[in-house]
Amino acid sequence: SVTANLAAAWTATSGTQNLGTATIMANGFNANLAAATTSVAGDHGFTLNNTGGANAVTLTGSALADTIIGGQTGDILVGGSGIDTFQVTSGTEYLADLANGGTGEILGVAAGATANAYLAADWNATAASLNLGTAGIYANGHNVNMSLANTSASGAQGYGIWDSSSSGTTTNAVTLVGSGGADGLYASHALDSLTGGGGRDWFEIASALGISGTTATSPVKITDFAVGTAGDHVYAETVYAAGHTLHADTNNIGAGWTLNNGFATMASSTVASFFTMCKSLTFTADTAIGYSDGTNAWLYLMTEGSQANSSFVELLGVNATMMSAIAAANTIHIG
Repeated sequence: SVTANLAAAWTATSGTQNLGTATIMANGFNANLAAATTSVAGDHGFTLNNTGGANAVTLTGSALADTIIGGQTGDILVGGSGIDTFQVTSGTEYLADLANGGTGEILGVAAGATANAYLAADWNATAASLNLGTAGIYANGHNVNMSLANTSASGAQGYGIWDSSSSGTTTNAVTLVGSGGADGLYASHALDSLTGGGGRDWFEIASALGISGTTATSPVKITDFAVGTAGDHVYAETVYAAGHTLHADTNNIGAGWTLNNGFATMASSTVASFFTMCKSLTFTADTAIGYSDGTNAWLYLMTEGSQANSSFVELLGVNATMMSAIAAANTIHIG
């Protein structure tokens, strides 16, 4: 085994090879192992470590399974191919290509540290992933499943999981599945599917989702919304104002409809007629209207007093009785 201490930035060539155990201490210098030889039988990945480094660096792994350890705010960790392990130990660090080497890649976040991880492919976390600090996962147009992540260890925290990229935009709907802890799941596309898992989860819905066109066919879906004062929460838009509840202007509802705690009913109504009614309204303030067909529930979230900023959300398995409990429990927030 060998431990090499960098005295300057280093980009390995194909002459670099590891047949044993090799640790590169970055010491505040960039290190890039992308060109290291990894095609010979017995080759192993490397450990790249900036713990104790005086500067933020970019650490780039090889084509094999590497362990990449950040140590400074601003460190950028790049795994390359190979099933890599990323350890975020201090400050706010960035993972540029999580899951690039496969769905089994591992993320560890130390207490007090923050990881912002951007996916390069679909990622199903394993029990080896553990967040003791703050972890944000940016889907980048890929599916995320954190259901197996370790949330039973002492100090384990949930995750923030965004349907977005470093630029804030992606092109397709995704499926986001949370961990067994308290997670925040953030939808930015119509037909995004959000599953919180265990824990008291927050679902945040961007504006203008699922309302284009004239039919109720493209809602954001929340698959496991839990009802009650200790249950899950839905947030409209990106600003959360404490104390906002599911509510609607009782003077601004379609003909034949009635409202009870923001829950709309009408004889012989359907999801389609509820959607059409909501789209016909004019709003002067933030509000929301709920509806249930007896099996599932829907929320028409009207933010910034504008139809153009409204969103449509389906709560799978939430019936009318549960819908009333949602209103009473103050779990719908309009920011």
